[in-house]
Amino acid sequence: MSVVRLMRALIIYGASSTALVLSIFTISARATGYYNLGNFWKNNWNNFCDSGNVQGTCVITTTKNVAPGLIVTGMGNLTIQSGGNVTTAVASDAFGLHFSGKITVMSGGAISGNAQITAGQLDVQAGGQITGVGKGYDGGAAGQGVGDGPGGGGGNNVNAGGGGAHAGDGGYGSYNNSPISPGGTGYGGITRPITRGSGGGGSNWSVGAKGGGALRIAVVDVATVAGTINVNGSVASAQVGGGGAGGSIWMEVGTLEGAGSITANG
Repeated sequence: MSVVRLMRALIIYGASSTALVLSIFTISARATGYYNLGNFWKNNWNNFCDSGNVQGTCVITTTKNVAPGLIVTGMGNLTIQSGGNVTTAVASDAFGLHFSGKITVMSGGAISGNAQITAGQLDVQAGGQITGVGKGYDGGAAGQGVGDGPGGGGGNNVNAGGGGAHAGDGGYGSYNNSPISPGGTGYGGITRPITRGSGGGGSNWSVGAKGGGALRIAVVDVATVAGTINVNGSVASAQVGGGGAGGSIWMEVGTLEGAGSITANG
């Protein structure tokens, strides 16, 4: 088990064709960007639980679609078991989970989407995941559509869409060893990563891939990651479409432990 102690902030954001950007440093906690999600529903979320309640331990075993902009709150614990998934109906929507106790994601369980998560403790067990894969901007349409987002990859009507951008520029799409579709231009901030990854460009018969989403995680005490926290960009359904850029992960924790993975690859 690897242990990082006295860490305040872990910042990760990535692009489709450049190296992952990783920074660890101390910053003050604040609510900015998508972190301001809107209305809190305090302690009246008991019908959200498959068993238990948000004052004690709320157990999730099925898919729960949270309305966009809402934050599920409780004074107790949240346990997401195998088959459980807390998400939104629309991939690009943001939602929040705020529990004073411990949030546990067991093997086969998931939190998926553009999520703001705050907890006293966090335990992502082996086989469990917090994921924003493909929850960013859409890829470009087939037939030379440009990818969505500030760094959308260029499209063309041949066989190679450009890569979506985020922390760095997206890669060129090439055909017969010749670059024909430009990748997107990089954007976002290393100190406050709250942006989603841009989509790849479309080609003659393939849509571009979606970018990765954005996660904001604040844990007062220990965050244990034996599973995965992942905001990778998607791969185009046909390889001639441009790849999606990785998204953003902003974590502030008391102590980070575990031998799992935290990635924002494009």
